[in-house]
Amino acid sequence: MDTPSIVLELRNVVKSFGAITAVNGVSLTVVKGSIISLLGPSGCGKTTLLRIIAGFEDPDAGDVLLGSKNMVGMRPYERNVGLLFQDYALFPHMTVQKNVSYSLRHRGVDDAAAKKRTAEMLNLVGMSDFAGRYPQNLSGGQQQRVALGRALASNPELILLDEPLSALDAKLRLELRTELKRILKTAGSTAVVVTHDQEEAMTLGERVVVMEKGKIMQVGTPAQIYECPQTRFVAEFIGRSNWFGGTLGGKVGEHRELLCKGFATLLIPEPKGGHNVYDACIRPEFIEVRSRGQAAGENRGGVANTIHGVIKEMMYLGSELEFIIMLEGGQEIIVIERNSRSKSRQRGDLVTLSFMPSNLIVIGRE
Repeated sequence: MDTPSIVLELRNVVKSFGAITAVNGVSLTVVKGSIISLLGPSGCGKTTLLRIIAGFEDPDAGDVLLGSKNMVGMRPYERNVGLLFQDYALFPHMTVQKNVSYSLRHRGVDDAAAKKRTAEMLNLVGMSDFAGRYPQNLSGGQQQRVALGRALASNPELILLDEPLSALDAKLRLELRTELKRILKTAGSTAVVVTHDQEEAMTLGERVVVMEKGKIMQVGTPAQIYECPQTRFVAEFIGRSNWFGGTLGGKVGEHRELLCKGFATLLIPEPKGGHNVYDACIRPEFIEVRSRGQAAGENRGGVANTIHGVIKEMMYLGSELEFIIMLEGGQEIIVIERNSRSKSRQRGDLVTLSFMPSNLIVIGRE
């Protein structure tokens, strides 16, 4: 099997603004044809990193390689990089067609080739019928498509997308996530997407890069990041979580005990790292809810952890029900249950919660 070629390589990139280190020793590779998401809270360094790749900022240290060429010191227009800005930055005095063809004409592509390529891009992003319109006569979603077509027109080695869906309303964002990924894959693009939205990062990115305080905390597929987070920060940032802390106890079959003071003893998978104190996370959707005294479901595949509580709040979310449940020890946890008309629950109900040890994410406490 051929080794995928590397389009972008960052080597120990550092960037500070005064006393604040925005990017702190970041190293990352992006292979040809892949889409990665840079994900993290505001101020984590993801946008600064994107600006360094684009050439709008110079790193204080480290290398930025596009292919085999170091881009440090080169201006944005000297890099074969396409950009999709957060606000799209379309030229209001130009038609859709002229916006898309702008980079081609700027690079000296002859009229016939530019016309052909522009038509291909308009078709790819579904805007052929709007070629003669101006940006102010388009919806937000249509403007986003035009901006993407313009960024792809010059066939860049790499395309950078800065919060590409943030300017759209929630419903349109959901609709365009899949469409944006389809367009990028159809074009054969290599892309880096910056976002603070978990679902957007996991939908668009084949790999997700989670950042905090200027550092990469974890890189992996969406499933790896969600199911096997390496730190508590990653676990809490990707998805919702309930935490139980305790000291390590004895072995029970293939499991270990986690002794949670004033609460309960949980069975957890055999932990790694040689710590004495661990935090165990269970995702809300992996908890089974049943009325107190009701028998557990069948074929659970082994011994389950069982705890008791009372429903404090209940939110109706259409296809799902979300509960805030107060446990007997006073801790509150979130549980998500698929909506079923056969179930009737309300505040104040006494419930029993069950979850499998294998669904617990166990992280040693430093």
